Amino acid sequence: MDATTAPHRIPPEMPQYGETNHIFEMMQNMLQQLLIHQPEDPIPFMIKYFQEDNDNVPKIIILGPPASGKTTIVSASRRGPRRTSRASVRAESSFPSPAS
Repeated sequence: MDATTAPHRIPPEMPQYGETNHIFEMMQNMLQQLLIHQPEDPIPFMIKYFQEDNDNVPKIIILGPPASGKTTIVSASRRGPRRTSRASVRAESSFPSPAS
């Protein structure tokens, strides 16, 4: 028996993760849209599908009092991962924590 005909052994946590995070529904919906639109280059289409504002893309809600930095957090998240220098990390770590 070769690798292509061997039975598949799927760990029990995999299907549970897929159901908990709605992976199966997201992939099915994306595949439906891909087959309906049939773009020349499917990879950018799939990337755009998951980045769009649709029901299958997780949403993040930022709550906080006025002047707590909500707008800064949103604008930073749109630019991608934050890159800091060692000096700014040291400066930020010198602030007292909220628990202090």
